[in-house]
This record gives sequence, structure tokens and C-alpha cells, in this order.
Amino acid sequence: MKNFCKTFGMVVLVSLIVFSFAACNNAARGGSLTITGIPPEYNGKYAIAFGGVEDTYTSLIAAVNIRYDMNNFSLSGTAGQIRNGSVTIKLWEPKEDGSTVGFSGSGMAFFEVLIVNTATLNDTTMSDERNFLSEGEVEAVLTNGSGRGVFEDWGWF
Repeated sequence: MKNFCKTFGMVVLVSLIVFSFAACNNAARGGSLTITGIPPEYNGKYAIAFGGVEDTYTSLIAAVNIRYDMNNFSLSGTAGQIRNGSVTIKLWEPKEDGSTVGFSGSGMAFFEVLIVNTATLNDTTMSDERNFLSEGEVEAVLTNGSGRGVFEDWGWF
């Protein structure tokens, strides 16, 4: 009986640890933004979005991965590839210390969307006008960090 209690206790403890890690990883991953309605000529190109949540003034960046240095206004990362007129990209919340964390909040969000030629995001590609194909906007209701919206093309580039 003593061995059964020890074994049962160990199973419970290990289960708690595993579930705790799983819960932490899901929260750390954050959500994503799905943008639909992108014109077909941009299939195979890439998208990145900058915006925020209206009520909380939370800044957001939508990209596959991102590093944003707020002190030097420097950006590096990867844009999401557009397929069949849509793209799903992770939502990141930049922090004052220069880090970014996966966003998992909720609210009405507005984004400026940039359609670009290259997936690579850095100071060089983001300052090269030839990299930019189109610009538009997306409105999305975010729930637990995720939402979707329809691209409105401004066509400024």
C-alpha cells in the first residue's frame, strides 16, 4: 500500500508539472492574425502588420517572428507568406525592454498591413522602397490573442 501511495503521488506530481508546462507554453505562444481578401497578384509575396488594440492602447506587430528595438527603432524578423489571398501571422506585443511576447489578449484591433517582396525583415529591406508592393488596413476583433479581418488595399506603392 505504501508503494502504491508513493507511485500514485509521483504520477500526480508529474502530471501537474506536465500540464503546468503545457499551459505556460500556450500562453507564451500567443495568438495570430488571419488576413483574408488579399488580391491574387500578391500570392507568394509576404505581409507584415503594425497596429494595436483600441481600448488598451496595446501595440502589436503581426509577423512570423520579430525583434523590435524600440530605442533604436530597429526591426528584424520574418514576414508571413500570402497563399490563396490570405495569410496567418503571429501577433507580438513589443515591450519597453526591447523584447517581444506573444499576444494573448482581447479587444478591437486595427492594423496597417504592408505587402512586401521578401520574407526577410531588417533595416535594409524595410528602407528599400522597391520591397514594398502595397499597403492597406485590417480591422479585427481579437479573442484570446487571435482574430481575422479582410484586407482593404490602399494601393499606395
